[in-house]
Amino acid sequence: MSVWQLLRLINARIALRTRRINRRIRRLRESLLGRIRQLEQLVRQLQAQLQSLLDNPFAGEFADIRRQLLALVNRQVRISTLFGDVEGVVATVGTDFVELLSAGARIAVPYYSISTVTVEGDAP
Repeated sequence: MSVWQLLRLINARIALRTRRINRRIRRLRESLLGRIRQLEQLVRQLQAQLQSLLDNPFAGEFADIRRQLLALVNRQVRISTLFGDVEGVVATVGTDFVELLSAGARIAVPYYSISTVTVEGDAP
């Protein structure tokens, strides 16, 4: 076999391997682009969820009780909690607590400790 034939053979093998490597690179690129698109979609979903929470910080687990207590501002209530019953006028409804006025004192009751809320009557 002559040197030229040997060089042509080597050249052909290099070309074949180059084509195989290029095909693998294309497949990897397509796979990576697909995964990038999936991750971008997940990021958009998480951004939308985060924005929703930022726009409505009270949409969490205490949203219902907060909404009910907002309707009871200036009303006399009895709140049953983990540590006992508390009575007073609903003064402030916060993001994670309600504040009652009772005998001149302010009592902050965290939502997580509330079992029930009962309307006792209107505030004097």
